[in-house]
Amino acid sequence: MPVGSYFGFASGIVGLRLFPNPDFDQVAKDKWDPEKYYTDENYYKNPDLIKPYRVGMACGFCHVGPSPTHPPKDPSNPEWANINSTVGSQYLWMDRVFVYSGDGKEFSVPADAFVSARHDGHIVGLDRLHQ
Repeated sequence: MPVGSYFGFASGIVGLRLFPNPDFDQVAKDKWDPEKYYTDENYYKNPDLIKPYRVGMACGFCHVGPSPTHPPKDPSNPEWANINSTVGSQYLWMDRVFVYSGDGKEFSVPADAFVSARHDGHIVGLDRLHQ
């Protein structure tokens, strides 16, 4: 693996790191089209598509959030002092991250659990009471 692959590379999102994909060989490189990846749904959803990076997720992806005691002056440009690792995921809508294609109309255990988390920050009992 290339240098830097042990810790990965910054993704621009706290808690997500990019790692080189060892399966991204010359054949995969020849088929890779970053423009189509963002604009062509059939290309993006192709199960045979080999992407150049793998994404690693750390605890901070869910648990780091804006500090309630030191909010940023500009929410679009927080400083590290404006970020807190213990506030939880009050701004993370997990259903939008993990159930991307769900429309919310059909019941499924994972989708309902993730919607529940939106209400109180926890994946708790699946009784639809959102306690």
